[in-house]
Amino acid sequence: MSTNAEVSKLVDRTLADIQQVWGVNLLQDIFNWVQGEYALAVLPNSSNSADWIFAAEKSADSQKAIDKLDEIARSKEYSIGSFTLRNQKITAWTQLTTSQNYDRENKRKSALETEAKGVRASVGKYEIFTTSVEAMDAALEAAETGSLVANQDFQTSIEPLPPSNDGYFYLDWPSSRAIWEKQIPLLRLIELSARPLFDHLRSLTVTSTGEITGIRKATIFMRLN
Repeated sequence: MSTNAEVSKLVDRTLADIQQVWGVNLLQDIFNWVQGEYALAVLPNSSNSADWIFAAEKSADSQKAIDKLDEIARSKEYSIGSFTLRNQKITAWTQLTTSQNYDRENKRKSALETEAKGVRASVGKYEIFTTSVEAMDAALEAAETGSLVANQDFQTSIEPLPPSNDGYFYLDWPSSRAIWEKQIPLLRLIELSARPLFDHLRSLTVTSTGEITGIRKATIFMRLN
């Protein structure tokens, strides 16, 4: 089984998990209204797992789609609340959960906690959806300092690739290595056989350039330190 197949399985599994938590059909309820630019990003978090960020250019159907997402959240008895983060209005779908811990006398105590099931914001010409408040904070920080498109490392990584393509898969290896190694066991075996390469890998960029007789073509650029 190839690494590409493992990556596809990881994305499919993650999207399925998001659909289950949010109670939505991503294709119909989110992706369906996207007409312009969009990006789906994975972000490492403090627990060494992954958060996801989806950003899409606003369209005439954006607000209608967001209203539908709010209806779905209410049907799952999630609370919908707003707060400010980096001077930006944020909306979160939250659920109350209980946690149990023990005090110094070893007596069990229960506490109510608020768990964010989804977070969204309108920033400029984009709608941003994330799986956590931390991921939204990272997305807003990126918006303040400049988008990925303006990032010099990203520009350097796509420069050798064909300008006519179906989009990019861009991987910042040092910051996301732990996630992929955890989620794709096969990757560790590949790393062992090509350790010098992976030890010096800075980024990996893949782009699709269409199909020929049913076979999809792709170009890969690996940037080393």
